[in-house]
Parts: sequence; structure tokens; C-alpha cells
Amino acid sequence: MAERAASQGSTSNMPASGGEESGSVRVEAIQDLYQELLGKTSLYLKSEFEVTAEDYRLLQEMNKVTKDKYEGLMGTAKTVKDSLGTMNDRCEIPVLRIFDIWNNLFSNSLSEKAFSLASHLH
Repeated sequence: MAERAASQGSTSNMPASGGEESGSVRVEAIQDLYQELLGKTSLYLKSEFEVTAEDYRLLQEMNKVTKDKYEGLMGTAKTVKDSLGTMNDRCEIPVLRIFDIWNNLFSNSLSEKAFSLASHLH
């Protein structure tokens, strides 16, 4: 056994058949694999950057549409405010106060109204 280990140890240091040729083939294969890895990694990163840029453009467009929508809503709210102000100027009782009075009149239940009416009649 010792002889076998000694013989394996001495042969393991010796180059394989072809010597330097097999070593250079291995180096070239590793370099080819490395170049392939770099190329695929580059393609992957490029596609990720393109997707991220497209997502950003989409978010910009969504923000623009949202901004335009809110500007339209602000214009509508301003028109309602101005109209309400004009109506309040024309009426003795402000319009919102009229709505409150109507709400108070009609929010009580029908039975309470009937009881109130009956008590006033007697």
C-alpha cells in the first residue's frame, strides 16, 4: 500500500498526456466560459435596466394623468364654491342652512312627525 501511494504521488505531479497543451486548452475553456458568463450577465443587466427605465416612464405618465385629474377636480370645486357663494348672496338664508333645515325636518321618523302633529291638534 505504501508503494501504491508513493507511485500515485509521483504520477500526480506529472502533467497529463499532452503536457502544456492540455493546460492551455483548460485555460482557453475557462476563458471562453468566463466570456460567455460576462456576455450573459451583461444581457441580463441591460434588460433589467431597460425594464426599470420603462417602469419609471410609466410612473411618470401615471403621475401626470393623476395631476391633470386633480387639477380638473380643483377647477370643479372652485366652480361649486363660486356658485354657492353667488346663491348665498342672492338668498336671505344661506343655501347650506336651507339644506340643514330640510335635513332636520325630514330626518326624524314618520311616527315622531305624526305624534307631533297629533299633539298640536288636541
